[in-house]
Amino acid sequence: LPLKLPITMGTALFQIEHLIRQYSIEVFSVTFPVIWDFVLRARSMVARFFTDIEYYSCDEMFITAYGTLEEVKQKAAQLRNLLLRGLKLPVSCGIARTKTLAKVAIEFAKKRKGYNGVCAIDTEQQRIKARQLTEIGDVWGIGRQYGEKLRRRGITNAYDFTTKMEAGIVKAEMTIVGLGTWKELRGEECIDMEYVAPKKKSIMVSRSFGYNVSDRDSVFAALTQFGSMAAAKLRAQGSKAKYVSVFIR
Repeated sequence: LPLKLPITMGTALFQIEHLIRQYSIEVFSVTFPVIWDFVLRARSMVARFFTDIEYYSCDEMFITAYGTLEEVKQKAAQLRNLLLRGLKLPVSCGIARTKTLAKVAIEFAKKRKGYNGVCAIDTEQQRIKARQLTEIGDVWGIGRQYGEKLRRRGITNAYDFTTKMEAGIVKAEMTIVGLGTWKELRGEECIDMEYVAPKKKSIMVSRSFGYNVSDRDSVFAALTQFGSMAAAKLRAQGSKAKYVSVFIR
């Protein structure tokens, strides 16, 4: 039977060494070229269904979808099934009027089987319920420090945040960015889509081996791989390099 262990995203390995020993958990190094190959293939599949796409990160994207809610949900379900069949890649889809609410919807799609991987937050009643069920620290755009500060004020979930704090106070204490999150949770679109990512002035590919390396071949292989990855990113944004710097520690 599957176990629910207290291992969350970003947990350091040394913090769960006792769980690794207790449950004989297998630990694998990340193979970034393989991951990037999956990313490119997944993006090509997504482009079959939608055109206005913002690639937010390697495993996440925002999409402007057109049509009725049922049409959008149907396309999202079809895309999810295609990715699962073609790449064995499970994905979750969140549908909402704003980016922040879409992120909330994705969490419901991930964790609640009844949604079958696709959750839509469309009505005011749904927005209220979603905010009530979303812990303040899980809101996109509210980091650890702001989360702790809000909890000290008695604000434990997204609903408290949008009802117990006024816009002026949010802006004064959390800047314009926090105000944007506050408005988006209430259904007001504030965070624009970025269909064309801004060009980076510097590109770095840096990884740790995870173990001590003493032979040159392993180091040279890593330099070749990381250099290729950096060059691919450079070409993707149509830039040229003025200089290349290599560091090894």
